[in-house]
Parts: sequence; C-alpha cells; structure tokens
Amino acid sequence: MFVSVIIPVYNAEKYVRRAVLSAVNIPVVGEIILVEDCSPDKALDVCRHLEDEFEKVKLIINESGKNYGAGKSRNIGIEKSKYDFISFLDADDYYLPNRFDADEEIFARNPDADGVYGFSKGVFESEVVREKYLLRHKADDTFTERVKSQDLLPALLFGGKGYFNTNVITLRKSVFGKSGNFDTDLKLAQDTELWARIAAVSKLLPGNIETPIAIRTVHETNRVLDTDEIISKYKKLVYIKLFKWAIKRKDFRFVKMNQFFMAYHMHVNEMKNNGFSVLMHLLVKNPVLITRNFFYRKIFQITFYKFLR
Repeated sequence: MFVSVIIPVYNAEKYVRRAVLSAVNIPVVGEIILVEDCSPDKALDVCRHLEDEFEKVKLIINESGKNYGAGKSRNIGIEKSKYDFISFLDADDYYLPNRFDADEEIFARNPDADGVYGFSKGVFESEVVREKYLLRHKADDTFTERVKSQDLLPALLFGGKGYFNTNVITLRKSVFGKSGNFDTDLKLAQDTELWARIAAVSKLLPGNIETPIAIRTVHETNRVLDTDEIISKYKKLVYIKLFKWAIKRKDFRFVKMNQFFMAYHMHVNEMKNNGFSVLMHLLVKNPVLITRNFFYRKIFQITFYKFLR
C-alpha cells in the first residue's frame, strides 16, 4: 500500500515545511503533492526548496494568477497522483507518526472498503486564538472526532461533534469515480460536502478513533473562526447541493435523509425560542413520526421548503 498525500498550499510559508516533514518519512507515503495556489507570502519558495530536498515531494504551481481555492487544488492533486490511495493534509496542520497504522491493517482485512477515517486533535496557536474559538464553539474539544461507521452519514449531515476532518481520511482513488471530486463552487465546507457524498455511495470504516493520528492548528486565519452568519450560509448551500446531487442520482434514501437534516438545521439556526421549534425538535428526535403521521409530515415539508427559499 502506497499513498499519495495531497497538500493545497496558500499563504502557508510559516507551516508547510512542518506539514511535509510530518509525512515524508512515513513508509507508506509514496509521494507528497504540493499544489501552490498563488500565495501572497513566500510559500512558493519554501515549496521549491522542499521539492529539491525530498524525492517524494512533487510541486504543482497554479500559474493562472488567480487563487483556485482548496477544493480545486485538491482536485488537481487527485488528478496528478500516481498511487491507488489518496490522503489529504492541510498545509498548516501535520500528521502524527501513527497516521496510517490502522489504515493499512483495515484495508488489508477489508478489500471492499473504499476509505478509512480516524481521529484528529486540535491545538491553539495562542491563548487569544483559543478565546476567540471558545466564543463560537463553547468547548475546546469540538473537533475531536470519534464517530462510528454506522453513524457516519448522519454525523456528517448534522455537523458539530462527531465527524472526521480532511487530515484523517484515506481513500481509494477509485472512489472519486463514484462520488465525484470536491465541489469548486464551495469556498467553505467543500470537504464535508464531499465526505457526505462518499459516505452515501461507498464503504467507509473507522480506523484509529481513540488516539489522534493528525493535529489541526487553529490560528488567526482559520475558517473555523468565521462568524455564525458565514457558517450558516455555506451550510445551507451544502445541503442544497447534496439534495440536488441525490435527486440526480435518484438516491431517494439519501434525499429523504438530507431533507430531514436540512430541516433540522433550519430548526436550530432560524427557529429558536418558539413553539414551532419545540415541535421540530420532536420530529428530529422521532423521525418515524414524519412517515406515520400526516400532520407531522406537513410540518416537516413546510419547514424544509422554507429552508430552501
């Protein structure tokens, strides 16, 4: 088993060397693809030095003069990769030495598995950043992920605790033929949107979900510090895109599940502190009511279509 590690690089002069060093000596890492995306800092110079220094490092430069974004950069890396397994690493994060230990074993035991995901831990670059993060997330362990495979798709659709991040999933390259690649229209949450598509059509198994296999660095420019308004806007867009994708595939099981979770997010984000919200909470906790009761089904449908507008 050899893995192509794809690292989109933008404005990461300070971090990208650490990211590469965390992966380059792991035996199963066959290549590290750096996709440099018109960084305004000196990240490109650092990437060039890394390519010269390490045989495994391959540099792809976006010469368009226009920033592509992480989604398109990762798609380019997937296209240019030469190994059958793909993993991702954000340029400001890093792998731990045990990153692929469980993955190798699980793929060997489960030849029908399309992917293996693990557990990451976050570290704050400063106390100021930690305080900003806590203002939004209320707890400093929001992105410690230990979700089991049978709960994966609901966890991805719900968001919040219980989902893996981009640094801790290893995929067969062939899976993208079933799910498609990253949606380049999304500047935020394009990874979560893709993981939901992959989970809907593929077999993903939990690997090491008890101890961290990668570290996320939270700093001033992280998108996890975006405002609730920005997060809500992209979350809604993600659900609409997933809904359209499932309709096109005629995957009505996924359509119904996605409708349900869209309505749930409508409930938690836009309908707080009123009686209707209490009713929606009842439906979220007891989805069987939607299928068995005409009144509850109509309430659900009204909420869903209001969310779409």
